[in-house]
Amino acid sequence: MRLLLLFILFIALLLVSCENTEKEVRKGEKSLNASEIIDRSYKFYNVERLQEKDISFRFRIHDYSFLREENGIARHRKTVDTNSIEIKDVWKNGEVQRFLDDSLVVITKKQEKAYRNSINSVFYFAFLPKGLTDPAVNTELVEEVNIKGRDYYKVRVTFDEEGGGEDHNDIFLYWFDKEDFSMDYVAYQYFTEAGGIRFREAINSRQIEGITFQDYVNYKPETKDLKLEHSDQAFENDELIEVSRIELENLEVY
Repeated sequence: MRLLLLFILFIALLLVSCENTEKEVRKGEKSLNASEIIDRSYKFYNVERLQEKDISFRFRIHDYSFLREENGIARHRKTVDTNSIEIKDVWKNGEVQRFLDDSLVVITKKQEKAYRNSINSVFYFAFLPKGLTDPAVNTELVEEVNIKGRDYYKVRVTFDEEGGGEDHNDIFLYWFDKEDFSMDYVAYQYFTEAGGIRFREAINSRQIEGITFQDYVNYKPETKDLKLEHSDQAFENDELIEVSRIELENLEVY
């Protein structure tokens, strides 16, 4: 009987010890701030290697290239129009130039701004979470949530007016997996034109030359009443409508 009581006491102490250990782990997880979460996500995606490689891919009707050249990074976008003329835009050192069959053409400031914003938008999502540590970025850990049975850190991102780009008023939310720090969801609210909210679900995660890339399913709310902070709940409740897919084709890293 005495041995039985000692055995029961041992099991009880072991369970208490395990519970305390789990509490300490959870406490440690909660102590992470937004910057630390993003840093760990950088490691998951191996973001630092992006600056060491040339990268090319096709998105819809355009071919994109991220090239390391002697005097800086160049971002190329090219397509061929219905007259078989190659249209190439080159964004380098803050300037965008347009070429038609390799001949430089004059563009207006308004056109240059539009081309730059369009190119930047594609590379921004293609290389996420790269860019979330830029000086103009402000990050805040909002809460911890569960989506589709997995636990996530929910991080809010805003931008300073200086250095934040043309759309510095946009507000973003990112969901980072608490176990591996993958960025599985992103939502944003934009205010240009009529404004709106988009929610994106990461799919087709793959690793090329040590860098992890992923595509996205792009959703919009069923109604305009949805608040950005509730977009994850709307996704879980199937209250979002798929509008497009962000898919990088012919992806090469060299």
